[in-house]
Amino acid sequence: QVSNEKGIYFGIKTRLSNEWSVSMYGDYYSFPWLRFGVYSPSNGKDFVFKINRTYTKLDNYYLRFKMESYGVQKKNSKSSSYDPTFFQRDTYIKETINAKQLKGRIHFNYQIHNNISAATRMEFCAYEEKANELISKGIMFYQDLRYFIHRKWKLGLRGIVFNTDDYNSRIYSFEQNVLYSYSIPAYHGKGVRCYCLLQFKPSYVLNLQLKIGRTSYTMQDEIGAGDDLIKSSRKTTFTLQGRIKW
Repeated sequence: QVSNEKGIYFGIKTRLSNEWSVSMYGDYYSFPWLRFGVYSPSNGKDFVFKINRTYTKLDNYYLRFKMESYGVQKKNSKSSSYDPTFFQRDTYIKETINAKQLKGRIHFNYQIHNNISAATRMEFCAYEEKANELISKGIMFYQDLRYFIHRKWKLGLRGIVFNTDDYNSRIYSFEQNVLYSYSIPAYHGKGVRCYCLLQFKPSYVLNLQLKIGRTSYTMQDEIGAGDDLIKSSRKTTFTLQGRIKW
């Protein structure tokens, strides 16, 4: 059951032809009580428009726009988003203001060869708080490559470049991962990321998966905080999973 949230949603999807389709939705919501980072009741709304063209199951592209407006806390003129006390209660004036966010995405799926398919995406985000005199922008680009080496072997590769002004203009992107696991990281700051996912299924009984990922930031010397702090501008992860089924 949803707690501290009320809303109304309306969506529609229509097919213009065998290849073209259009979908859109609108959502209005409100929070009757306080929520994280906002010390008074607030509300928001968002609207999404998407146009899609499909040639085949593996060859298609779409264009998507999302506009959202929601309540955030007004800050004192002395506070800063780079101040470590930014999220403490005493740095805020008890007044809710509107923040606006605009996102746009263009995405292509296409087949290069019988065993090779690819995906290309470019996405941008613009964030604004007029009352706090805050404007933030971000952009991300990624290239996917999926190679079915053999019926027993599959290989997935991705390269990502991102550049955002701060966390407000972060961009989320779903990543392939090992079985029964998922990853939707928020890209913010300036950097690059790449990962490789290798899958080996020699039989119905055995399934092995290995994922190696590396993220490099160009304008910071540390990643994370607290127990997760890494005193480096680079982070490398390894995930190995095996499954035996009978």
